[in-house]
Amino acid sequence: MSPRHDRTLSAVALMILPILMQCGGSKTSPLDPNAVAYSFVTVGCNRVDKGDWAPGNGNPSSANSVQLLQTYTDASAIAPPPNTFFFTGDMTLGYVNDDGTVLKGQLDGWANLYKNHQLAAKTVMVPVPGNHEVLYKDSTGTGFAPAMHPIWRTWLASNSFDRYAGNGPTSAAPNVDNLMDDQSKFTYSFNVGNIHFVCVNTDTWTSAYTIGSLAMNWITQDIQAAQANAAVGHIFVFGHKPIQQATGSISSDGTIAAAFQTPMTTLLRSNNKVKAYFCAHAHQYDATPLGGAGGPLQVVTGNGGSKLETYWTPATGTYFGFTLVRVYRSGRVSYTPFSRPVPSPSYLGVTVPATAQTEVDLVR
Repeated sequence: MSPRHDRTLSAVALMILPILMQCGGSKTSPLDPNAVAYSFVTVGCNRVDKGDWAPGNGNPSSANSVQLLQTYTDASAIAPPPNTFFFTGDMTLGYVNDDGTVLKGQLDGWANLYKNHQLAAKTVMVPVPGNHEVLYKDSTGTGFAPAMHPIWRTWLASNSFDRYAGNGPTSAAPNVDNLMDDQSKFTYSFNVGNIHFVCVNTDTWTSAYTIGSLAMNWITQDIQAAQANAAVGHIFVFGHKPIQQATGSISSDGTIAAAFQTPMTTLLRSNNKVKAYFCAHAHQYDATPLGGAGGPLQVVTGNGGSKLETYWTPATGTYFGFTLVRVYRSGRVSYTPFSRPVPSPSYLGVTVPATAQTEVDLVR
């Protein structure tokens, strides 16, 4: 069993948490089973295209800052405000084969957008790395960029984005996942009350490195332990790349590596406390049962602000947005997509607030 340290709330905190949440927005009784006990928002893929960014253009983050700031504003207006914001990768352009200097500048700019927004006083940010944060791409192709790892770890710590990170796998013996370095702040888990969260690096550096690799042994043991823990009622998993292809996608690198698809699908389907897997990578929105009917939902929220996939043509028109998940005191779990029209003629143009779509129960 891999080392674990649950970041659980104390018994006293668990008693007062619902009361504090009601004071933050809901006017229902703290004992009302229909009151929200915990909520989070999630989205990924907000970086701009390479041709649309330059270091001196007033946007050091390389994010689509107009969409990102609107998402922060929309999320902060939700009552009660979400407890956590999971950003599932490709928050920056990255993809540079250097010593990490370019990525550091972009990450610092991204952090400042969050810290200077009112959302930072209400909601904890949990960034999950994407391929643009841990890989490079140049004329020779795409490869792993180990220089990005210390940059990521230092950046998390300096911005307090690592308050839940640290219990993940490392390269220390027995190292069954064949890791090349410390991955404890890339793949990790934590508890809040009876909710278990698992953050996954979907481009893990191993001795037999293949793009799209996972620390599969550690993830398996972690989720199985949470499933067996009577104190855990719900499990949510987050990663950058989808496990199965998003609807309409035919990309050769649109998912985790093929060797991990069946084991990961089987793991999440066979543990019924797993309510959903949230990811991005494909620049679209998609929600489909993982492995077919009866599986947890795979929710692709890659419509955070990056230029959208040309194959994605929903009947209502393409849209940017994010997804809200609510866990109610009754045990009910739901998700609500929020959407806003894509600016025209440029995806970097002026935007409008997002609108909540139909709330859907997450049932397994």
